[in-house]
Amino acid sequence: MSVLFSGSVSDHRLRDRAALFLFGCVATFLVLIGVTPAKAETFDDRVLVVVDESEGESSVAGALARTGLEETATIVDDLSGFERELSANDYDLVIVGAQRSGEFASAVAPVVESYVDDGGRVVATIWTGESLARVLSAEPVSENDERIQTDAHPIFQAASMAETEIDLDNPGWTVFSRSWRPLGDAEGVGQLGDGAALVIGNEGRTAVIGPLFDSFDDVQEGERFVANVMRWILTGGATPPEISTAEPDIHSPAVAELSGVLEDPGDAAVDLYLELGTTPDLADAQRHSTRPEVSSEPTVFSYRAEDLDPGEVYYFRAVGISRAGHVEGEIRELAVSTAALDLPQLEGLWSDTELRGVTLSASWSEAPDLEPEWVGFEYVPAGGDFADIERVSANMEDETLTAELRGLHDGEAYHVRAVAEFGDDRTATASDWVRLQLLGLGAAGGA
Repeated sequence: MSVLFSGSVSDHRLRDRAALFLFGCVATFLVLIGVTPAKAETFDDRVLVVVDESEGESSVAGALARTGLEETATIVDDLSGFERELSANDYDLVIVGAQRSGEFASAVAPVVESYVDDGGRVVATIWTGESLARVLSAEPVSENDERIQTDAHPIFQAASMAETEIDLDNPGWTVFSRSWRPLGDAEGVGQLGDGAALVIGNEGRTAVIGPLFDSFDDVQEGERFVANVMRWILTGGATPPEISTAEPDIHSPAVAELSGVLEDPGDAAVDLYLELGTTPDLADAQRHSTRPEVSSEPTVFSYRAEDLDPGEVYYFRAVGISRAGHVEGEIRELAVSTAALDLPQLEGLWSDTELRGVTLSASWSEAPDLEPEWVGFEYVPAGGDFADIERVSANMEDETLTAELRGLHDGEAYHVRAVAEFGDDRTATASDWVRLQLLGLGAAGGA
């Protein structure tokens, strides 16, 4: 009777959740039968942008980047260039910012009207110029209002705006918004002052936005909002995806599995990724690829974060982008323990008829001021369901954990890891999994 216990090489597959394991099996099967994974739809629409003047930081460039349209966008800064480009090329979307000059708005109105009559799509902001507003099925109501009240419209949901308000501000000038009343069959979206924050008209092909492009207090929030208005107009109101961020699964002080859930892909395949940073608002977030990277079906997607700094607090969220919307899940906290657990070590072996037992030990360090509420070992038969993990408590002396693992079956393999739990929320930190193989006769190497 002998035992192989490999503690130097961890089995990465064991860190995957059951849902991710099943997804991998399905993906492999699809490849074998000749079906390739879905690829997210990308925008290749041509966009023409004209804005008469900006004083603050405009949301247009960021919105184009968020929709992948920066490479297909043509930007002009005068009416003649706008007319020339529009007459000479087929543009899928026109973005107009009549942000200061009433003369510009009046002059551009007949050009835009002809384009809309031919089936064109327009996203605009207008400070003065009622003729241009009427072309886009809107009329002004009030001005200089400082806050959008959001509603349940998918444009706001797709922009991942958990708050019910969007603050407006423009240090470059004091005039920064108009509210609107929809005309005819147009739709008012959200509230701004005494009117709507957005009017969608011309059978869903045009949008007039209440705040000027450079008048969002949080520029990134403005970019998300404008990007989703653009998506809505381009796709004819396609349903955006629904995304949530799962709680972190901490494997060890330096390793955690971060996951998101694509609850509903909406009307298009979705690019999936996770953002991870050290600021609560994720201002310093880094983008990380996940498994899977793209899906057109509800799924769990995850990123394995490694080399985390002991004692650091991280923040992360799940993100999904499709042709229909850019959606962000909740921001969650990942507090990294200062404790570091060694891999379990085999100390002894005994036999009892058909059952076997081993004595395990491990140690934890780098946390002299932490008193764990529970320490021990977790184990599960190799190939078993990780929902059926068994536990055995350990004795701890001088930061060394020792326990007897009984009732093991001859010839079977098990996976074992050391675990310590700290704090009222029973935050757990664990070592990597290692493989324990009961061979019966002789020993063999491997992980």
